Amino acid sequence: MIENNNISRGIGITGESSAIIDMGGGPLGSSGNNIVHHNNTIIYATYHELPAYSGTLYAKNNTWKDSSGKEFQPPDVLEGPADTDHFLIKNKGNKIRFSGTEDTTPPSVTIESAPSGTIKRRDVSFEWSGSDDRTVTADLVYSYFLDGHESSWSNWTSDTSKSYTDLADGSYTFKVKAKDEAGNVGTSSTASFSVDLAEPDLAFTTEGWKMIGFPYSVDWSQASFSNPGDFANDGAGNVRLVVWTPNDQQYLNHYSDSGFVTSAWEGYWIKVNSASSENPATITVTKTSQSPSGSATRTALPASVEDKDLNYPPTPPGAEGSEDEPIEVATYASQNTGEELKFVVLNAEEEVEELKVAVFTSGGKELWKGTNRGEELTWNSEGVANGVYLYETSVKINGRWKELGANKLLILK
Repeated sequence: MIENNNISRGIGITGESSAIIDMGGGPLGSSGNNIVHHNNTIIYATYHELPAYSGTLYAKNNTWKDSSGKEFQPPDVLEGPADTDHFLIKNKGNKIRFSGTEDTTPPSVTIESAPSGTIKRRDVSFEWSGSDDRTVTADLVYSYFLDGHESSWSNWTSDTSKSYTDLADGSYTFKVKAKDEAGNVGTSSTASFSVDLAEPDLAFTTEGWKMIGFPYSVDWSQASFSNPGDFANDGAGNVRLVVWTPNDQQYLNHYSDSGFVTSAWEGYWIKVNSASSENPATITVTKTSQSPSGSATRTALPASVEDKDLNYPPTPPGAEGSEDEPIEVATYASQNTGEELKFVVLNAEEEVEELKVAVFTSGGKELWKGTNRGEELTWNSEGVANGVYLYETSVKINGRWKELGANKLLILK
């Protein structure tokens, strides 16, 4: 029976096979009123004829303090000792049951937050949590190791986070493992990532069709992009590359999942959908030893793409179907009303199947857009103030859309 004690050291109880330890509220009549300090108190029982021992410790009406001196209420019941000789009963509450089984189960650890994939920064942080069948989470300790940056595991610590700064370009794997009060060490959890701050091979700050080329062969399927959405793509993250084939006198499409290999110094087209000086659209490529695919190589369009919906860059000068005079879209005031403007296609040697027009303010805000079959399109500008505006046009010829660029539009009523 133990009562009215200020317990800051271990209490040892020796017996043959079983016992009742009464620190308060038990059958031996202890009133409790013990102060039990968390930081260095161990209540244990030693028995010389293990594993026959089993017993119950009663510990009601006591004050339990953590390592900072703050009072807390421990859980009511804990099963099992710390090892086969010393039954560790550490801050466990009103009634503790224990038996002579050894704690051999290691704790587990889960990485809660970590970088992944390829990142464009040199500072990283990790967070993790642990759990065990007997040791409370607050008493678990951890060791960690950043493979690729460190050469050995850290000392054991109760910390559950770690940050690194100024990492070099390269591949890394963060590892962390947990240890419980019985000394069991669990399997490590891992998180892998790469740091790559190399400058991109190509950077675009404006939108539209761009001709690109490289001084070596490039496997288009290995190219990386600031964001596939910055470029014309198939909706599944595969960026479109367009090449002119002189023999067939047409453009062919290759998406970045096709394995198409470019030729050194040959020109190819990509379309930039979103770019600015603050957020450029970028492409990074790697030299390959593979043989070029050749401009006449054909790859199937993705299932999500229909050729009739694609537009193309300008036809190369001198190619069949290229115009001596470029196709233009002019604007005229309608004779019917001063509010109506006509857009008319000029210099088209082949039939224009459709015409698209979009009108913008000088600040880039879209005011109106329309589509019409044939070479003419009418816009009712009622409510639009006098001033200078911009308009972009596209024409559809032989089933393919062709962008004609932007022009200025003066409205005077």
